[in-house]
Amino acid sequence: MGGLLGTTVNSSRPMPLDAALRQALQSRGLAFSHLAREAKHRIVVVFSQRPGAFWSVHVDAHPAPSWTADQLDDVLYDLALAQVDAWRLTHG
Repeated sequence: MGGLLGTTVNSSRPMPLDAALRQALQSRGLAFSHLAREAKHRIVVVFSQRPGAFWSVHVDAHPAPSWTADQLDDVLYDLALAQVDAWRLTHG
């Protein structure tokens, strides 16, 4: 899975998790507000659909010891977007 988040211009490093989430949320018509890493395998993503109305998704990845940092970010990215897409089905 490594590198799933894409790469930044003129770099072979994967895009940082917050930048990748910002881009993915924007493509869904949502505004990225904040990313908090509560633990190594846990993040909270705060976003809005309209000004002044914020929502969050809490994401926990299984703490597989063999994951690289990039692989873990890929998993957290996928899990976060799955939760955002589920949220959109009920709040869309």
